[in-house]
This record gives sequence, C-alpha cells and structure tokens, in this order.
Amino acid sequence: AKGDIPGTGLGLAIARRLIEQMHGSIRVFSPLKNEGWIGEERQPPNQGTSFVVELQKDEA
Repeated sequence: AKGDIPGTGLGLAIARRLIEQMHGSIRVFSPLKNEGWIGEERQPPNQGTSFVVELQKDEA
C-alpha cells in the first residue's frame, strides 16, 4: 500500500544529478499536508507528486 515502505530520498537526488549532467532540468510538484502546494502549479486534491523532466534534443 502507499507509504508502507519509506524511501531514502536518494532517487530524486541521483535523477537530478544525471539530468543536470545532460543539460536538462527536473521540476517537482508535491502536495503539502493541509497547507496547499509547492511547485509552480496547483494540482487537484488526492494527487500524488508529479515530476517533469526536460532534456535537450541531440542534434548529432
């Protein structure tokens, strides 16, 4: 079930580092308990964390 196994928090840090090495970016939108939202956009209630990854297209 959701939330049964907590993570270490390393996954997002590793993903961010790899994405930045490829000259990309990652944005995270996550709900705060009873306090609204963090991120650039509001999301519907009961929606989990969203990740947006943008990478440059290789022109080679």
